[in-house]
Amino acid sequence: MPEEYGHDESPAAVARRPQFVVRPASTAKVSGIVAVAATRHVPVTARGAGTGLSRACVPAADGIVRSFERMNRVLGPPLRRPRHGRR
Repeated sequence: MPEEYGHDESPAAVARRPQFVVRPASTAKVSGIVAVAATRHVPVTARGAGTGLSRACVPAADGIVRSFERMNRVLGPPLRRPRHGRR
């Protein structure tokens, strides 16, 4: 398992090796992973690109890292930006 999943870019972060890393490609897979982890009381840490500085993606040593790297497309309609002065 690559070492990068145990920390973010915070200089104060202490790296922890998760028990598992999962890389789901659909919301259904994400839901299934969370459901199984919840029934077994296993902590799940969400991870985007790992570029943050807040230590938010540093996992519990006995937990799961759920990486969103494979979920790289927007499947819904594009969001419209409101124009100033119009509703």
